[in-house]
Amino acid sequence: MTTLTATLSVDCLGGLQEAILDYADRIEGACPAIAESLAQTAAETARAACPVDTGSLSSSIAAESDGDGTARVVAASEHAAFVEFGTGIGTPSGHAKDVQAMGEGGYVVNGTGKGESGWAFPASDGTWKWTHGQSGKGFMAAGVEEARSRVAEVARQAVRR
Repeated sequence: MTTLTATLSVDCLGGLQEAILDYADRIEGACPAIAESLAQTAAETARAACPVDTGSLSSSIAAESDGDGTARVVAASEHAAFVEFGTGIGTPSGHAKDVQAMGEGGYVVNGTGKGESGWAFPASDGTWKWTHGQSGKGFMAAGVEEARSRVAEVARQAVRR
């Protein structure tokens, strides 16, 4: 069995401290690029994961950055929240944060453990139809999960530049 031995001295610990501080400075300086890259990844994934009807929803998804290390993904379509979280019975998309957001928005679960029982809506043929809504698609949540899975890789690349 091979034994690994390391001898530490004040000089080598000082060198290690300098290397760690340099690395920390590089991470801080790379934060805007890291945030922008992760936002782009999240936006691309969200566009790919959202359902396509007219294309207006997917074309409204974009990454935005203010240049100081803060970036966000915005879905500007008026119906983005309905597609993300769903509009009726059941758990929105299965993501705990979606459930929390819907609760804060007034979504109420009834005695069956599901949402509202349904509602009537006017159909294009002049009649009324009944719906229980649609389930959430979680396209923005998919973008977040993809970006989260790439944080270490993107940070490493940005620091090495």
